[in-house]
Amino acid sequence: MFFTFYGVRGSLPAPLSNNQYHDKIREIIRRSFTYFSAHRDKKISLNDFYHDLPFYLKNVYGGNTSCVYVNCGGRHYILDSGSGIRQLGYDLTGKKYGENFNEINLFISHPHWDHIQGFPFFLPLYAKDKKINIYGGHQNLESLFRLQQKSEFFPIPLEYYNSDIKFYTVEEGREYRKGPVFMAALKLRHPGDSYSYKFTYQGKTLVYATDVELNDSTDDFISRCIAFFSGADAIIFDTQYTARESFEKLTWGHSSTWAAIDMAVKCKIKKVIFFHHEPSYSDEELFNVFEKAWKYRDMTKKGKDIELYTACEGMTIKL
Repeated sequence: MFFTFYGVRGSLPAPLSNNQYHDKIREIIRRSFTYFSAHRDKKISLNDFYHDLPFYLKNVYGGNTSCVYVNCGGRHYILDSGSGIRQLGYDLTGKKYGENFNEINLFISHPHWDHIQGFPFFLPLYAKDKKINIYGGHQNLESLFRLQQKSEFFPIPLEYYNSDIKFYTVEEGREYRKGPVFMAALKLRHPGDSYSYKFTYQGKTLVYATDVELNDSTDDFISRCIAFFSGADAIIFDTQYTARESFEKLTWGHSSTWAAIDMAVKCKIKKVIFFHHEPSYSDEELFNVFEKAWKYRDMTKKGKDIELYTACEGMTIKL
């Protein structure tokens, strides 16, 4: 099993602005003067300088909204259809992940716009030989997708697509099998509800838990989360807010890096991937938030062995 991130932002797309890009360039140039002056007597290359730059200057986290591609033995699973799904459609059609993609399984955590807005631009929808199964915990998911494609919002109705599209409702507390993959769902605490999904393939388990609020939650809900998440090899977790913001914005339905780490400790999860990043934060601001999270992890006695990742577009993790 491996999974690749195509959209990592929450709430709405947040493309890199010209000012943010210029700030990166200016900071790289400023650091270059200091770096090469300090190493004047040594053989230092541009590659050495590049290697020593912090992550946020060498990379971008990405501005697309939620979309994660999961590959289990050549079978294709997609978590949410935010704006990131557009590029995933090109990659699937271009056979980046192999020849066999006649059937695609799309799991929707919830129908807020940042999780469905990219769907109309998903290229496999237009192909006659594709079967696209859409799963979700919301009973009215199909009608909401149809509403998004009414002429007032988008020029192409759902019936226009050439692919075979079917909607399925998943029930909390049941285990499903799709090919060689076992799947289960858990309803999360979020305005309008959101669903976490758990995938198990060849002894490895991935949990997707975006748009979840843990602060001010009932003991019963926390217990159900622990039972559902426990023992996962990796969890993709909503960390849109800092610890302070998560208390300032109670009932907004999001969580923090600290809460993700605490949950991973309780559930003995090996890898935690921070996800659903705050759209108003620059790459540098995100980097600083996550640096503090790593320090918090190191202060947590039972959490020192947890591997922390910050989701960025294009990142692939193998289990």
